[in-house]
Amino acid sequence: MDLQNYRAAPDRILVGHSLGGSLAVHILLHQPALFRSYVVVSPPVWRYEGLAEDIARGMESAGRAGATVTLVVGEGENANLRGGVERFAAELRSAESRGLRSTLIDLPGGDHSSTWFPAVAQALEARYAAWRFPFFEDSLGLAKAGGFEALQAMYARMSASFGYRIAPPVELLLRVARMEVEARRYALAWRIALDYRAAYPVDAERVINQIGLAQLRGGAVPEALATFRRNAALFPAALNVHRALAEALCRAGETAAARQSYAEAARLAEERADPRRVAYRAQAVKGCAG
Repeated sequence: MDLQNYRAAPDRILVGHSLGGSLAVHILLHQPALFRSYVVVSPPVWRYEGLAEDIARGMESAGRAGATVTLVVGEGENANLRGGVERFAAELRSAESRGLRSTLIDLPGGDHSSTWFPAVAQALEARYAAWRFPFFEDSLGLAKAGGFEALQAMYARMSASFGYRIAPPVELLLRVARMEVEARRYALAWRIALDYRAAYPVDAERVINQIGLAQLRGGAVPEALATFRRNAALFPAALNVHRALAEALCRAGETAAARQSYAEAARLAEERADPRRVAYRAQAVKGCAG
C-alpha cells in the first residue's frame, strides 16, 4: 500500500479506551514523541505483561518528549482495573520531574462502558483550559485582563506549547481594533492590522479602512488620505480600498486622482461581475461631481 503524506498540526492527541487505552500506554512507553498528548480511558493495564519493565525503560523518554497524559477511570470499574490505573498514575506522577505531565480523572458513577464520552470531553477541557483569555467588551475589561499585550503573550505561549503559530481569534482582534478606532487611538488598530494581515487579510484591510473613515469623519483629511493610500498599497486587489480612496481624494479636491481610483474600482468590479461596476464606471467619468 502506498503511504500518503498530509500536512498536520504537530499537536497530536491520541485517545484510547479499554484495549485502545492499553495501546496508548504502549506507544507512550515505546515511542512517546509520536503524540504530544495522550488521553487514556479505562485501560486494563493490570493485564499488561511486562508493564513494570516498560515503565522502567520508557518513562525517561516520555519525559524528554514532554508528553501530557490524562488517565481516566470510572468509579464503577472493577477493582483490578481501578487498581492498575491508580498504580500507573502513581508511576506517571513520579516521572513529572523528568518533564512528563499527568492527570488522573476519577469519573463518579462511571463504569467501563459509560466512561468514554465524558472522559474525552473532560480531558480535552483540561488540555485547553489554560488557553482562555478573559472575556472583555470594552477598554476597561481589556485592561483588567492585562491589556492587548497579555492577549498576544497568551497566544505566543500557546504557539510554543503546540509547536505551530496560533494567531488570536479574529473576533478578539476586531473587538480591540474597533474599540481603539472608536476612541480615535489608531496606533494599536494599525498594529493589529499589520501584525495579523497574513493570517486575516480581509479583516486587516477592513480595519485600516475603518481607521481612514474615522479620520475622514473627524476632518483629518490628509491623515485619511495617507491611510487609504497605504491600504491600497497593501491590498491592491481589494475593490473597497480604491472606492474609499476615491472618496477621500474627492474630499481633498484631487478630482483627477479620484477618477483614477474610481476607474480601478470599476476594473476590479468588472472582473468579479460586481453589481457596483456600473456606478463606479460612471463615477470614473464624472469624477467628484454629483
